[in-house]
Amino acid sequence: MSRIQIIAMVAGLLVLTRTVHLMRQSKLSNGYSLLWMLVGIVLLILAFCRDILHTVSSLMGIDYPPTALLVIGFGVTILILLQFSTVISRLSREQAQLVHRIALLKAKAMHPAVETDDRVAEKDAIDDTNHGSDSEWS
Repeated sequence: MSRIQIIAMVAGLLVLTRTVHLMRQSKLSNGYSLLWMLVGIVLLILAFCRDILHTVSSLMGIDYPPTALLVIGFGVTILILLQFSTVISRLSREQAQLVHRIALLKAKAMHPAVETDDRVAEKDAIDDTNHGSDSEWS
């Protein structure tokens, strides 16, 4: 067994054990834990079956198999960053809506006589929150 295979096996096992550890502590959601477990399993498979990497690299038209692994890793990293960007954008939008609702509720608590305009504005804020994007992919 070559040194690179040992390194890939250790990396795969580290990813898997760290993922399970974070799941047990409830620091990683189920969707992301599946993603990282898949990464760990793929690393283990590639460590044991180098022929798969040679086949994938030849299908991609790359002569040096580790370069194919680097290209695939870069592509996966870009996709993960895009996913995180959409989640952060959604959370920022929801936070702004919540801040707006809190401001309306504070204004209503301080000035209970001006209730009719606040009810309309609060209903609009609630509707905006409820009809916002529920999907992480939009």
